[in-house]
Amino acid sequence: MGKPLLVLGRLLLNPKPIILLDEATSSLDLAAVELFEDVLLHVSLSATVIAITHQLHHFRKKFDTIVSVSDGRIVKQLLKD
Repeated sequence: MGKPLLVLGRLLLNPKPIILLDEATSSLDLAAVELFEDVLLHVSLSATVIAITHQLHHFRKKFDTIVSVSDGRIVKQLLKD
């Protein structure tokens, strides 16, 4: 898990009000992605998380709002039911 695990450890030890992740799960297998998201959800109770990803299918079930951007413009906004 390497670098993503290090990121999660830092967030747990030193929480921040805004967390920006760029393709944080791109090198992880499905089990590791699930673990990463569960820890991230715990951390995000007191933070705003902005995650840049091409793996939208992983994130859309767990987060409040998903915004799709193309060419610098918001093209879709999905809200959790």
